[in-house]
Amino acid sequence: MSGLYTYRLCSFVLALGLGMGVVTLSVVSVNSRAIVVVEDGEDVDVLHARVGIAAGLSTAISIMIMLLRDSCHRPISIIFELVDAAAVYAAAWTVVVVMAAAESSDVTVCNSTNSYEQSICSDAGVIVGLSALLVVVLSLYLLVLLFVACTGAMHGTPIWTCPVRPDSRHRRSLGDLESKPGEQVEVKEGPGAPRVSPNA
Repeated sequence: MSGLYTYRLCSFVLALGLGMGVVTLSVVSVNSRAIVVVEDGEDVDVLHARVGIAAGLSTAISIMIMLLRDSCHRPISIIFELVDAAAVYAAAWTVVVVMAAAESSDVTVCNSTNSYEQSICSDAGVIVGLSALLVVVLSLYLLVLLFVACTGAMHGTPIWTCPVRPDSRHRRSLGDLESKPGEQVEVKEGPGAPRVSPNA
Protein backbone atom coordinates (compact mmCIF):
# COMPACT_ATOMS: atom_id res chain seq x y z
CA MET A 1 0.00 0.00 0.00
CA SER A 2 2.89 2.35 -0.70
CA GLY A 3 0.81 4.30 -3.23
CA LEU A 4 -1.95 4.80 -0.67
CA TYR A 5 0.60 5.90 1.92
CA THR A 6 1.99 8.52 -0.48
CA TYR A 7 -1.53 9.78 -1.18
CA ARG A 8 -2.16 9.88 2.56
CA LEU A 9 0.93 12.02 3.17
CA CYS A 10 -0.04 14.43 0.38
CA SER A 11 -3.58 14.72 1.78
CA PHE A 12 -2.27 15.34 5.29
CA VAL A 13 0.21 18.00 4.16
CA LEU A 14 -2.47 19.76 2.10
CA ALA A 15 -4.97 19.57 4.96
CA LEU A 16 -2.36 20.91 7.37
CA GLY A 17 -1.58 23.88 5.13
CA LEU A 18 -5.24 24.73 4.52
CA GLY A 19 -6.06 24.35 8.21
CA MET A 20 -3.26 26.69 9.27
CA GLY A 21 -4.48 29.20 6.69
CA VAL A 22 -7.94 29.13 8.26
CA VAL A 23 -6.45 29.50 11.74
CA THR A 24 -4.45 32.56 10.66
CA LEU A 25 -7.45 34.30 9.10
CA SER A 26 -9.63 33.36 12.07
CA VAL A 27 -7.15 34.91 14.52
CA VAL A 28 -7.14 38.09 12.42
CA SER A 29 -10.96 38.16 12.51
CA VAL A 30 -11.04 37.72 16.29
CA ASN A 31 -8.52 40.57 16.70
CA SER A 32 -10.53 42.79 14.33
CA ARG A 33 -13.66 42.10 16.34
CA ALA A 34 -11.86 43.15 19.54
CA ILE A 35 -10.80 46.43 17.91
CA VAL A 36 -14.37 47.13 16.75
CA VAL A 37 -15.68 46.52 20.26
CA VAL A 38 -13.11 48.85 21.83
CA GLU A 39 -13.34 51.66 19.28
CA ASP A 40 -17.03 51.65 18.33
CA GLY A 41 -18.62 49.71 21.16
CA GLU A 42 -20.26 47.37 18.63
CA ASP A 43 -20.21 43.62 18.95
CA VAL A 44 -19.52 41.55 15.84
CA ASP A 45 -20.27 37.84 15.80
CA VAL A 46 -17.09 35.93 14.94
CA LEU A 47 -18.16 32.51 16.18
CA HIS A 48 -17.16 31.06 12.82
CA ALA A 49 -13.60 32.25 13.48
CA ARG A 50 -13.47 30.64 16.91
CA VAL A 51 -14.78 27.37 15.51
CA GLY A 52 -12.24 27.64 12.67
CA ILE A 53 -9.40 28.06 15.16
CA ALA A 54 -10.55 25.03 17.16
CA ALA A 55 -11.00 22.89 14.03
CA GLY A 56 -7.66 23.96 12.57
CA LEU A 57 -5.65 23.31 15.72
CA SER A 58 -7.33 19.98 16.45
CA THR A 59 -6.80 18.84 12.86
CA ALA A 60 -3.12 19.83 12.98
CA ILE A 61 -2.59 18.08 16.31
CA SER A 62 -4.32 14.92 15.08
CA ILE A 63 -2.24 14.82 11.89
CA MET A 64 1.01 15.43 13.77
CA ILE A 65 0.20 12.66 16.25
CA MET A 66 -0.50 10.19 13.43
CA LEU A 67 2.73 11.08 11.62
CA LEU A 68 4.66 10.86 14.88
CA ARG A 69 3.23 7.40 15.57
CA ASP A 70 4.24 6.38 12.04
CA SER A 71 7.83 7.42 12.73
CA CYS A 72 7.77 5.48 16.03
CA HIS A 73 6.47 2.33 14.24
CA ARG A 74 3.16 2.51 16.12
CA PRO A 75 0.84 3.53 13.25
CA ILE A 76 -2.88 4.19 13.51
CA SER A 77 -5.27 1.55 12.16
CA ILE A 78 -7.33 2.18 9.04
CA ILE A 79 -10.64 2.04 10.91
CA PHE A 80 -9.43 4.75 13.32
CA GLU A 81 -8.36 6.98 10.44
CA LEU A 82 -11.73 6.50 8.77
CA VAL A 83 -13.57 7.69 11.86
CA ASP A 84 -11.18 10.28 13.29
CA ALA A 85 -9.05 11.75 10.53
CA ALA A 86 -11.68 11.72 7.80
CA ALA A 87 -15.29 11.51 8.97
CA VAL A 88 -15.12 13.60 12.16
CA TYR A 89 -12.94 16.37 10.77
CA ALA A 90 -14.77 16.48 7.44
CA ALA A 91 -17.96 17.10 9.43
CA ALA A 92 -16.24 19.74 11.59
CA TRP A 93 -14.96 21.65 8.57
CA THR A 94 -18.40 21.47 6.98
CA VAL A 95 -19.72 23.32 10.03
CA VAL A 96 -17.00 25.96 9.57
CA VAL A 97 -18.01 26.39 5.92
CA VAL A 98 -21.67 26.94 6.83
CA MET A 99 -20.92 29.38 9.66
CA ALA A 100 -18.37 31.39 7.68
CA ALA A 101 -20.72 31.56 4.69
CA ALA A 102 -23.42 33.00 6.93
CA GLU A 103 -20.98 35.62 8.24
CA SER A 104 -19.76 36.59 4.76
CA SER A 105 -23.37 37.27 3.72
CA ASP A 106 -24.16 39.38 6.80
CA VAL A 107 -25.33 42.69 5.32
CA THR A 108 -24.73 44.61 8.55
CA VAL A 109 -21.06 43.66 8.71
CA CYS A 110 -20.23 43.63 5.00
CA ASN A 111 -21.87 47.01 4.28
CA SER A 112 -20.27 48.71 7.26
CA THR A 113 -17.95 51.67 6.70
CA ASN A 114 -15.63 50.33 9.40
CA SER A 115 -12.54 48.83 7.77
CA TYR A 116 -12.20 46.17 10.48
CA GLU A 117 -15.76 44.94 9.95
CA GLN A 118 -15.16 44.83 6.21
CA SER A 119 -12.00 42.83 6.92
CA ILE A 120 -14.01 40.34 8.96
CA CYS A 121 -16.48 39.98 6.08
CA SER A 122 -13.80 39.47 3.43
CA ASP A 123 -11.82 37.07 5.61
CA ALA A 124 -14.98 35.03 6.17
CA GLY A 125 -15.27 34.53 2.40
CA VAL A 126 -11.70 33.25 2.19
CA ILE A 127 -12.31 30.98 5.19
CA VAL A 128 -15.27 29.49 3.32
CA GLY A 129 -13.05 28.65 0.34
CA LEU A 130 -10.21 27.15 2.37
CA SER A 131 -12.56 25.14 4.58
CA ALA A 132 -14.47 23.84 1.55
CA LEU A 133 -11.19 22.64 0.02
CA LEU A 134 -10.37 20.93 3.31
CA VAL A 135 -13.71 19.13 3.26
CA VAL A 136 -12.99 17.93 -0.29
CA VAL A 137 -9.47 16.72 0.62
CA LEU A 138 -10.64 14.81 3.70
CA SER A 139 -13.73 13.40 1.97
CA LEU A 140 -11.67 12.11 -0.97
CA TYR A 141 -9.21 10.49 1.43
CA LEU A 142 -12.15 8.95 3.30
CA LEU A 143 -13.58 7.48 0.08
CA VAL A 144 -10.21 6.17 -1.15
CA LEU A 145 -9.42 4.57 2.21
CA LEU A 146 -12.90 3.06 2.42
CA PHE A 147 -12.58 1.66 -1.12
CA VAL A 148 -9.20 0.07 -0.40
CA ALA A 149 -10.42 -1.46 2.87
CA CYS A 150 -13.62 -2.83 1.33
CA THR A 151 -11.71 -4.24 -1.65
CA GLY A 152 -9.32 -6.04 0.68
CA ALA A 153 -12.22 -7.45 2.69
CA MET A 154 -13.95 -8.75 -0.45
CA HIS A 155 -10.76 -10.54 -1.49
CA GLY A 156 -10.51 -12.28 1.87
CA THR A 157 -7.86 -9.98 3.33
CA PRO A 158 -9.52 -7.75 5.95
CA ILE A 159 -7.27 -4.78 6.67
CA TRP A 160 -9.53 -2.66 8.88
CA THR A 161 -7.25 -3.02 11.90
CA CYS A 162 -4.04 -2.69 9.87
CA PRO A 163 -2.25 0.62 9.33
CA VAL A 164 -2.04 2.28 5.92
CA ARG A 165 1.69 1.55 5.86
CA PRO A 166 2.18 -1.85 7.54
CA ASP A 167 5.41 -2.55 9.36
CA SER A 168 7.14 -5.94 9.12
CA ARG A 169 4.87 -7.50 11.75
CA HIS A 170 1.70 -6.43 9.93
CA ARG A 171 3.12 -7.51 6.58
CA ARG A 172 3.74 -11.00 7.95
CA SER A 173 0.17 -11.22 9.24
CA LEU A 174 -1.19 -10.05 5.90
CA GLY A 175 0.97 -12.62 4.14
CA ASP A 176 -0.50 -15.37 6.30
CA LEU A 177 -4.02 -14.23 5.43
CA GLU A 178 -3.27 -14.13 1.72
CA SER A 179 -1.72 -17.63 1.51
CA LYS A 180 -4.35 -20.09 0.31
CA PRO A 181 -4.31 -23.82 -0.45
CA GLY A 182 -3.40 -24.63 -4.03
CA GLU A 183 -0.95 -21.79 -4.50
CA GLN A 184 2.55 -22.42 -5.82
CA VAL A 185 5.12 -22.36 -3.04
CA GLU A 186 8.15 -20.28 -3.90
CA VAL A 187 11.35 -22.34 -3.81
CA LYS A 188 14.82 -20.87 -3.65
CA GLU A 189 17.19 -22.57 -6.03
CA GLY A 190 20.55 -23.66 -4.82
CA PRO A 191 22.73 -26.66 -4.05
CA GLY A 192 20.84 -29.19 -2.02
CA ALA A 193 17.58 -27.20 -2.10
CA PRO A 194 14.55 -29.50 -1.88
CA ARG A 195 12.08 -29.60 -4.74
CA VAL A 196 8.62 -28.60 -3.59
CA SER A 197 5.54 -29.27 -5.66
CA PRO A 198 2.36 -27.12 -5.57
CA ASN A 199 0.11 -27.56 -2.57
CA ALA A 200 -2.69 -30.04 -2.93
